[in-house]
Order: sequence, then structure tokens, then C-alpha cells
Amino acid sequence: MKRSVRIAIVLLMMPLGPLAAFAAPAGKVALPLKDYLALVETAERAEKQRAEEQARRETPVAEVVSQRIAVTVGAREAAIVSDFEVLLQGKALRPVLLPLAGFPETIEIRDEAGKAGAAAVAAAEGGVMLNAPQPGRYTVHMTSRAGLETEGGTGRIDLGTVAAPVASTEIDLPADRSWSSPGTVVVDETAQNGRR
Repeated sequence: MKRSVRIAIVLLMMPLGPLAAFAAPAGKVALPLKDYLALVETAERAEKQRAEEQARRETPVAEVVSQRIAVTVGAREAAIVSDFEVLLQGKALRPVLLPLAGFPETIEIRDEAGKAGAAAVAAAEGGVMLNAPQPGRYTVHMTSRAGLETEGGTGRIDLGTVAAPVASTEIDLPADRSWSSPGTVVVDETAQNGRR
């Protein structure tokens, strides 16, 4: 009996030995796995939030990135289609001037997800101002009409200023008309079905 009591006491003390090996050293804490994973998730969430705040503190940018204009010249007026890509970034968003030729007929604005209605335009001298509630890339599609200003047998159309570092203008006019646009580079000119 004495012997079995001693074995029982020794057996009871044995489990404490291995547990003592897993005790946290001084200045450190031992956590259950569930609590550790929750802590890691909280740290990752805080890091993501800090990165988003840093992105919002970026240098404000409000610029037209690309601009494409297609002009179809008729006898007395021109139909103009303008497409703009606008980049807005930073915390304080500024409006962006989009040059507009003629009188606007339709204006469509879409955000980078292709949704309409997130931004708006207001009339401004020389075009329209794009105002957006949040940073992102926006596309603006405008159609307009402009009358030909004729003087001495020459018709003129003011297409506005070039607002983007990447811009193109396509002009479709009767083949018997000549044209000029100072400061531009002609990439291609073809004639077909009485138009060029």
C-alpha cells in the first residue's frame, strides 16, 4: 500500500513537470490559439486602415488623363463627340475643367466601375467643371453641336483647349474642303465616299 501511494504521488507530480516547460518566460504572455489569431486579425485590420489613411493623404491630383474628340463637319455645323478620362486623388478633391466645343447636347459620367451618377458637371467658361464626391477615375462622354463661323469663305470651329497629355482629334469633313489646325501633327489622312 505504501508503495502504491508513492507511485500515485510520483505520477501526480509528473504532469506538472512537462507543463512547467511550456510556461511563458518572464515578460512574455502565453495565449490560447483563438486569442492569438484574433490579435493577428486586429493588427492586420489596423495596418490596412493605416494604409488607406495614408492613401487619402496623397498629394491631391485632379487632371484630365486622356482626351479624344471626333468632329463631323457638315454644311453649316459640326457634330462633336468628346471623351475624357479624369483622375481624382487625395483627400481634398478639386473640380476639373473639361473643355467643350459648341453647345452640349448630352453628357454621361461614369466611375471606374462603370456606374453613372457618382459625379456631376456644372457650366463653366470654356467648358464644364467635373465635380466628384470621392477619388477615382471617371470617364465623361459628351456630344455637342457647333456652328461654322464663316468669314471670307473660310469656316472655323473652336474645339477648345487640349486638357490632357494624351489627346487625339479625328475630323470628318467633305473631301472638297481643305483644313488646317496649327500646332497639330497629322497621323493619317484618307478620302472615301466624298469625305475625308
